[in-house]
Amino acid sequence: MKFRGLLTTMLSLSEEWDYTVNGLCSILKDGKTSIQSALKELEENGYLIRTQTKDQNEKFSYADYTL
Repeated sequence: MKFRGLLTTMLSLSEEWDYTVNGLCSILKDGKTSIQSALKELEENGYLIRTQTKDQNEKFSYADYTL
């Protein structure tokens, strides 16, 4: 049930919103570990695709979230 609540929350946010674990922690009462496990569940069930991006120096930059 936790991942459904997170999915609903994420779908209600604008595309410009800060889709990061820290960003989600700032608006939810759940802790970082809880949000990370819910995101993993969303991925495992096909509701979320996270693509890690790299900057011009080939260092990890941010994750692109596709719901």
